[in-house]
Amino acid sequence: MTLIAPSILTKQSIPYSKMIQNENEFIITFPYAYHSGFNYGFNCAESTNFALQRWIEYGKHSVQCACRHDMVKIGMDRFVLKYQPELYNDWCRGINLTPHPEDEQMSLNNPTIIRCSPTKKRLPMKSKRQMDH
Repeated sequence: MTLIAPSILTKQSIPYSKMIQNENEFIITFPYAYHSGFNYGFNCAESTNFALQRWIEYGKHSVQCACRHDMVKIGMDRFVLKYQPELYNDWCRGINLTPHPEDEQMSLNNPTIIRCSPTKKRLPMKSKRQMDH
């Protein structure tokens, strides 16, 4: 884990927040946000990765960090298969036909964005009825 001193962030005009998480509280980190934690004593912690359906495009356009071997990897194949089945075959071939949700210029200049499927394998196709259960 890398901790960055707040003074460095301030010097570079990078906005940041400091917060204390208490018992029975949740902190949600949005896409592309750097986060780290520090414990003030004994701690039993749990984290969960989750996403809303609108976050799928962020995941599809993200680039996996290769700086460490033990990084969390969340492949988008299952999400594309379930929520965008009409795009799944192209996704498996490394073709993403959807723009990044925050980059309108990308969709104007290049409607076909080539990306690799992180898992590099096809998932078994299910019928629409099977996916709803």
